[in-house]
Amino acid sequence: MNATSDGQQDAGLVPVAVKVRTSSALTMAQMSNCPAPVSSIPNELLIHIFDIGQTASRQDEDEPPRFEVLVSHINQRWRNVALTTPTLWRRIDVIAGRCFVDEVAAYLKRSKPCPTDIRIDLAGGYFQRPSVPIPLPVIDLLAINISGCRRLTVISGTDAAHMPLLARLKSNALPMPHLEHLSLSINDLAQPGAHSDAGDFGAQILLGGAPNLAFVRLRGLSAHFFRPPLSGVITLHIDCTKIVQFHYSRVRDLLLHCPQLRNLSIFGSIIDPFKPHEPHAHLEPIHLPNLTSLRLCGTSTWVFDVALATISAPRLRSLVLKDIIENPRDAGWNTSSLGSSKFPMLVALEFYDFELTQPTYQRIFDVFPGITTFSIFQYTSQEPFILSLFIKAAQTLMIRQPWPALHTLALVYDVEQEDLVRAAVEARKVVTHNFRLLRLFTSEVSVTFDPPFASEVEIATTVAVWPDGLGYPDEEDFLFE
Repeated sequence: MNATSDGQQDAGLVPVAVKVRTSSALTMAQMSNCPAPVSSIPNELLIHIFDIGQTASRQDEDEPPRFEVLVSHINQRWRNVALTTPTLWRRIDVIAGRCFVDEVAAYLKRSKPCPTDIRIDLAGGYFQRPSVPIPLPVIDLLAINISGCRRLTVISGTDAAHMPLLARLKSNALPMPHLEHLSLSINDLAQPGAHSDAGDFGAQILLGGAPNLAFVRLRGLSAHFFRPPLSGVITLHIDCTKIVQFHYSRVRDLLLHCPQLRNLSIFGSIIDPFKPHEPHAHLEPIHLPNLTSLRLCGTSTWVFDVALATISAPRLRSLVLKDIIENPRDAGWNTSSLGSSKFPMLVALEFYDFELTQPTYQRIFDVFPGITTFSIFQYTSQEPFILSLFIKAAQTLMIRQPWPALHTLALVYDVEQEDLVRAAVEARKVVTHNFRLLRLFTSEVSVTFDPPFASEVEIATTVAVWPDGLGYPDEEDFLFE
């Protein structure tokens, strides 16, 4: 009887155990979302999808949650995959008044062993003073882990005592073997006397070395007081956003400290107009043998009489000019120091937010005769004057047509200018210098042309990342927009 009772008891226990296991399995399935078809996606493909989604989202820091946090809260499987994918957590944003040590620590832990991309906004927003500074424990945590950084961006309204990160960069003697990208925006110094710009243009920060540093941006006061090692730099931005300028010889020394330089962007007139300097014909030239792309923004005196008159770049292929205000008294384009021999390989020219007169355009045609691609970006209703020049040159059958090798024209498209654009395209066709490609920048979702243009038309909504081949978005490159 006991045996029967035991057997009956065992028989009664079996369904209970099955129910428990079934309930547990169902709960795990629900947490993992196993019944859904998306659950059959292999981990490798899921990681790739996460990577694409994170790149596409690029959410502003004011719009939480960030993509990596969002996908880690969908279900247990996605969370496991997300937390074990270091590249999802390599981007760390630290903003004054909006950062917490636990959050920074979690990102640093989850990103290991992947080199990190750290953006530190000590100002709490561009050109602002934060009411709540970044907590010192966060600064300590970043300083300890800074050697594992791949891309580092620092934005500082003021290098104050309660913002010691910059001071630590200056005293850091540890090597930074992974650092490839450094962007510094320093707008003010709380104690100018604590920093020195004396001596040559050697490194002032990262004294332990950064052998893979290829991209450097020095904005505001950074070029004066926070220069990193420059010997291996390929892309250099010098953004003169403060009225603290250099003597010409200092600019020359800085550029000559970059023997590998291929891409140079200078915003603002970095030469001090109040310091005496010789006429450009007597200035020592700046020979940049590897330079292929050059961007300049500033007064016509600075751009024409100094920068283009003194820089020699035999491999230069692309020149970008922005906000050039013509001064009738400038003699830059009349001088013999400007000629195609300085830039013999120049083929691409871009103008941003300015227009030139016919005489100046004619000098450019003569100085840079081999242009094959010309882009002009004017976000006004003003018609691009160069279109009229193409039409006039064809109508008068000029012996020397402007830029006979020009095959690509890019401009901001206004539907009211369609007739002018068509006339310019037809004019080039008449003189057998056809445009092969017409690249039109417009905010319109779809644009149709009836009849079609005689050239291939490409509709674009955004300008390409500078320089070509950078391989990732440069979020701080907005001064040339």
